[in-house]
Amino acid sequence: MRVTPLLALTLVACTEPPIAHGPAPGEKASRADAVRTGQVVDAISRAPIAGAEVQVAGTLRRATTDEDGRFEILVPGGFGRLEAASPGYLAGSATTDTLALWPAETTEADAHAVLDQRELGRMARDADDLDDPDLTPLARELIEARRRAPGLTDAQLLPRRPVLKGALELPATVRVYRRGAENDSCRGRVDVIPLEEYVRGVVPHEWIPSWHLESLKAGAVAARTYAANWVLNGGKYDCADVDDTARSQVYADDRNARADDAVRATACEVVVRDGAMINAEYSAENSDPTEFGVSEPLCSGRARNGHGRGMCQWGTQRWADQRGQTYRWMVEHYYPGGGVGNGCADPRPDVQLRQRLARVDAERTQALEEARSASAQLERNVRERTAELDRLNSVLRKEIEQRCQLEAVLAEAAATDALTRLLNRRGMVELLEQLAARTHQQRRHFCVAIADVDHFKSINDRFGHASGDRVLVAVASRLRRDLKGEEAAARWGGEEFLMVWPEIPLAAAEERANRLREALAAMPLFDGAPTVTISFGLVEYSGLEPLDACLVRADKALYRAKELGRDRVVVS
Repeated sequence: MRVTPLLALTLVACTEPPIAHGPAPGEKASRADAVRTGQVVDAISRAPIAGAEVQVAGTLRRATTDEDGRFEILVPGGFGRLEAASPGYLAGSATTDTLALWPAETTEADAHAVLDQRELGRMARDADDLDDPDLTPLARELIEARRRAPGLTDAQLLPRRPVLKGALELPATVRVYRRGAENDSCRGRVDVIPLEEYVRGVVPHEWIPSWHLESLKAGAVAARTYAANWVLNGGKYDCADVDDTARSQVYADDRNARADDAVRATACEVVVRDGAMINAEYSAENSDPTEFGVSEPLCSGRARNGHGRGMCQWGTQRWADQRGQTYRWMVEHYYPGGGVGNGCADPRPDVQLRQRLARVDAERTQALEEARSASAQLERNVRERTAELDRLNSVLRKEIEQRCQLEAVLAEAAATDALTRLLNRRGMVELLEQLAARTHQQRRHFCVAIADVDHFKSINDRFGHASGDRVLVAVASRLRRDLKGEEAAARWGGEEFLMVWPEIPLAAAEERANRLREALAAMPLFDGAPTVTISFGLVEYSGLEPLDACLVRADKALYRAKELGRDRVVVS
């Protein structure tokens, strides 16, 4: 059961008819804009707040509430985060139409009364939603395993999974997805921020700022452990490590000095057991740590001896305020057998490299930018360390070598097709240019074959795109098995493949293409799918023409094969 923080927003319905306000100076209205109405009220008394300023975040569009606390504002696309502020109140924001602001001098008793009433009748539930389409397969597997056995380490949950990291090395940054209407981290906005900045954002959002410092410290340790676990597992989402539905971790609206003190006091500290991080979360739930684990009601509603829900705030506050217990005691009693460990020991360079490789997806621009940023950071590290004692020279040389290895891995990933694992078009063009240069210098030749899966569109239309992808993977696998020596194959585009066969005569290449064509036609596919046939366009390059002209000839030969009825090899 999630306890809303002091800066939280209470959402209520709004029924007054809207009166459109135009865009602010310097902004243009769009057909997709929509008028939204709402009300700003006091979170304690529920009285309307007159004269409050309301703004659409990231724009110049503003409105002022009337004597009934109501406002109307033009929102781009009809969806946006509204921000409100009024003298004597803490600023607030929401993606819905009505905001409740907390008085700046709210007492802890008043806050608890409001929050307790709001939580009545709500069932505790796991924050991880397995229906989220953006979860990576590994994240889904980890979440399911953690639900079955909360509080264990990843190595205990999935012992067959290869370990990509040392036990306690913390990452420097975390990719935070600002979740929006698109519900897709690869299409939404993702910010790369320091891990400690993420923790600074979580603690004041999830923990009431007036709480005991030891409670806030426990929260900082849990939040840091949660984020670090997802970073070191390659990310919870396809293009991000964690999400930020409340915008608290990226924006600094909720931050305060007491929470910052708690984060600084626990710098580098995480929840560990047997030398490895435990899967801690940081949700606000009613619970109480005891000598034997968490007492009823349980944080996760499932396990007594260590669970996956982290530092439950009401329990930590009671033990800090009434019993004088420290945050270390709380960690040890929430996770029997566990404790606080330091994750800022000097990381081994090879561990840093593997952490970066685990997060690199060269098919996405954002991931490439992260890799470039990591490389730039490594360069800065090298420049700083050159001023150190001579004993560090061997370490510097090793880091430089590993940077070269990382760049080589990235270059290989950038030239590889993600679906078929063959070369992609870019990688094949680079190879063809190298072979063409060698042909001019050494008077050698090579053959080029462009192959196209016949009637591929009908396969997609009849069986779906996932089945079409399975066909492409099967064809690519068969082409790969046929390669020898310097030969190569690539996914040229869509359902087209290109093979390059150096140093074989054109007649021999034609025989080989026909053998491949027959083998592919006889290849079994998934149940219900027909066999596929392949058309080939085959040419020889001897250096007497530009490389582009050779590829055009191969393409025309392929189209000629299609015109003649498909499932054949045409030589040009």
